[in-house]
Amino acid sequence: MPRPQQDKNTTAAKANASSQPEQANANDNATASRDLEILKAIRELRAELKEDTKQSMSKLSKEINDKLGELGEEINGKLDNAVSKIQDLTERMEEAETRTIQIESWTLEATTVLSACLEQQRKLQAKVTDLESRSRRNNVRIFGLPEGVEENSVPRFIESFLTEQLQLPGGSDLKIQRAHRSLTNKPPPEAPPRAIIVNFLEYSTKEMILREAWKKKIQMGSKTVYFDHDYPLRLSQDAKSTPVLRKYLKKRNTVSDSVYQHEDSLGIWHTYLLLRAGRLQRAAATWIPSGIASLRRQRDQRSGTTTGASGMATGGKQQSSNSAESKS
Repeated sequence: MPRPQQDKNTTAAKANASSQPEQANANDNATASRDLEILKAIRELRAELKEDTKQSMSKLSKEINDKLGELGEEINGKLDNAVSKIQDLTERMEEAETRTIQIESWTLEATTVLSACLEQQRKLQAKVTDLESRSRRNNVRIFGLPEGVEENSVPRFIESFLTEQLQLPGGSDLKIQRAHRSLTNKPPPEAPPRAIIVNFLEYSTKEMILREAWKKKIQMGSKTVYFDHDYPLRLSQDAKSTPVLRKYLKKRNTVSDSVYQHEDSLGIWHTYLLLRAGRLQRAAATWIPSGIASLRRQRDQRSGTTTGASGMATGGKQQSSNSAESKS
């Protein structure tokens, strides 16, 4: 009885042994099929990635080219605008330089004419001052006489006053032609009185009166009376130069308490003014030509600068236009 059971087990073992290779082959086929599918999916994914990358690169390249084109157009426009402005500024600068040169030329001519006019005016003023001084050479100014002491006749009062104060010989004829107060408004009572101008017929009489008056102190009441030459206004204004005149008098060995207390005072004033005018004339003769030469040098330098600037501007224009053309 045990034999049939053994045969049955043997048959089952043989069946199992024959089915194992078939199952192994089936597993191998399934694995190979899956590998093929994976490889196929990888190939498809690689192709898709390659296509997407190609499209992205093409799109990016197009965008970059578009941006570069816009940027180039903008740069070219700005360069054209800058070149136009530079040309405009260059033209304006050349016009300004031309006007400056014209103004400098006119200034040189005006300076020359003005110098000649000033020299002529100085000569005429000196002649006028000399003529005015000569017309006043017989006049004396008396300061400090109170207002109203002359009453109705100034000449009679002055003749009586001089004869008494200077102790002149009796019956002396001073030959007073005119005598009057200075032609200004009557001052208030507390202000200094106006001077009295006395004109003598003879110059020697006038000099004698001044010499005698300067020898003593003359008073009327509590007021001191002063005598002086009748100088023109210009000479009176030049009295500020008294220290210089004192130095000139010292060189002449003239000693006095006042620069006016000598017989030749009017001549010395004229000499001093002529000396001062001579110094001014020499200074003008030295300064004016040097000033004109300096202005001419400046004009020539500016002309050279204008020429150089024009050449540089022209070169800049050409270079800018060439660069704009190459970029466009």
